[in-house]
Amino acid sequence: MRVLAWYTKNTEYEKIFKDKLLPSLEKFDIDYIVREVDRVGSWKQNVALKPKIIKEALEAIKEPILCLDVDCEIKKYPHIFEQWSPRNFQGELIIRTQELRPPNPDLACHILSWKTWYNRPYATETELLSGTIWLNYSEKVLELCDLWYKTAMETGMWEQKCLEAIIKKGDYDLYELSVEYCYIASMPGGAKPFVKCNPTIVHYQASRRMKKEMRKY
Repeated sequence: MRVLAWYTKNTEYEKIFKDKLLPSLEKFDIDYIVREVDRVGSWKQNVALKPKIIKEALEAIKEPILCLDVDCEIKKYPHIFEQWSPRNFQGELIIRTQELRPPNPDLACHILSWKTWYNRPYATETELLSGTIWLNYSEKVLELCDLWYKTAMETGMWEQKCLEAIIKKGDYDLYELSVEYCYIASMPGGAKPFVKCNPTIVHYQASRRMKKEMRKY
């Protein structure tokens, strides 16, 4: 398993990576790649670089990758991602428990339910979260990254929303991770989440502050 992390230099993201994500990667002895990038504009313009950075990393290592937003922390070793390692793509017999899915999805991420997360009994909305996202190494996924990046840059839409729209329209094998792999530490107003669990990966949502601070310059 290889983790990709990236941040904009000289911002709070750099500090939180070194304070939170990096120590947890080292604690669990997880192989990782980290990329520093220069500011390119507003917060949305900066985060729109995510699919470009992911594609470059996939092409460099030629194997699946787990991309984590740097404002997160690994609390338990994420064994689930090992079932999709390259050794499983060669046709060997794979022993799986009922909880595990087929060994070769295109990508894996959490789909947040507004009904449970926001405690709204009649809500039907869902939201794809890209803070924890596993991507296979394939031509199909590389093309997805190109479209994801192009859409984000041309529309000015949040990259997470762009990815969600692309997946809904396209033919992609998406594995839906449980909330434990993309658990948000607090609600938008700072209150404790309604959903309780024993998380594997916790996100601290520095973006709530950075959206305001990283204005266009």
